[in-house]
Amino acid sequence: MSQINVLISSASNKASLFKILDRIAIPDVEVGIFAADIDPMAPVRSIANLVEMPATRDQNWTQIRQILISLSIDLVIPTRDDELVFWASHREKLSELGVRVAVSSIDALELSLDKLVFFEATKNLPIMPIPTFTEASS
Repeated sequence: MSQINVLISSASNKASLFKILDRIAIPDVEVGIFAADIDPMAPVRSIANLVEMPATRDQNWTQIRQILISLSIDLVIPTRDDELVFWASHREKLSELGVRVAVSSIDALELSLDKLVFFEATKNLPIMPIPTFTEASS
């Protein structure tokens, strides 16, 4: 039987996500699920293997990398918008370590995380995005 280790970052109180992941069954694969959070008392600790992790900032890269290696993490699933660019910017280095990250490219994130930029980029597509305004309408 093979093993896959998954780390859910910024796990906090996302108990429902862990309950769903616990139900996933892959034949002949043991799935280890780890909850990572900056708060050692994160509510999810009662249902998951909690790993205290520093903030997802570039100055913490070495420490985060070491945590992923020590846990033999195969897949990182980011759960908070504020950390997506961090994980995307380190995706290539993590791939070299055998760690996949479920995150879009930095270009896609920069487009999608800014509502006005997203609107401007997609307003002429066949499916109209929701109108976006920079000033309050009267």
